[in-house]
Amino acid sequence: MPFGESLAALRRCGAGARLGTAGGGGWPDPSAGARARRAAGLRGLRGTVLHEVLEQVVPHFPGLDRARQKALLLSTGAEVLDRIVPWPTARRFWLARLQRIADHFIAEEETRRARGALLKTEQGGGHVLPTTGVELVVKTDRIDRTPEGAVWLYDYKTGKPPTEKQQAKYNKQLHITAYLAETGAFGELGPLHVVGAEYIGLAARPETVPADLEKIPVELVPESLHRLFTRFLDPATGFTAQVARESQGEWSDYDHLSRGGEWDLTQHAETLKVGDHE
Repeated sequence: MPFGESLAALRRCGAGARLGTAGGGGWPDPSAGARARRAAGLRGLRGTVLHEVLEQVVPHFPGLDRARQKALLLSTGAEVLDRIVPWPTARRFWLARLQRIADHFIAEEETRRARGALLKTEQGGGHVLPTTGVELVVKTDRIDRTPEGAVWLYDYKTGKPPTEKQQAKYNKQLHITAYLAETGAFGELGPLHVVGAEYIGLAARPETVPADLEKIPVELVPESLHRLFTRFLDPATGFTAQVARESQGEWSDYDHLSRGGEWDLTQHAETLKVGDHE
């Protein structure tokens, strides 16, 4: 469930609400886009393609030289695109992008394999915050285990990864995932000691951005979530359309579906009582 819609679920379900950490946008995501995509049943097809390709090929990289790794990556990409993308032009465009980023990804993959071995991909789990009773559900793209038994977390991004400043204010995805990993949210894997986490950006200009677990330690995550959830569980807190825009010029494809009077930053939202709460 996108976070923008999930805040409202807190009020409806109270301690029974289930919130997910995955998906586009920051955490929290205040946009109507998150809610509109959910209502329309839309998904990021390009992201689906990329995740499936990497899930198939990365486990087979060890033991292959770079040329064979690249051949495997591109042949698998072509097969996945042919199978799930119905538009020939889009297939050619996305395969060309995969060709452009292949060498960069393969080179950085050597660094990741030097840290540890692939443990799990697309690993799901959940954890109930004891202070609020709200359940956080998670699916992480990739977990690698070091020789010492600790883990690295990785999140693939088809767009630009969040900067350090964006992570400090908006995008908490990997920090929350690290907290959940350490609580044992990944089921049979048990509690995991997270020593690092990175966003792997695979846009036209690929880059890898670390989630700084020293500046924002995982120990601070539950307290921050408690403050956020407690606030939105309070009936006096309204669900303003723009909670925390990153910049004044930010816009969404779904702004035209938003409530009037809340999407001009010069106007203040009006809080109205809905329902029979006190």
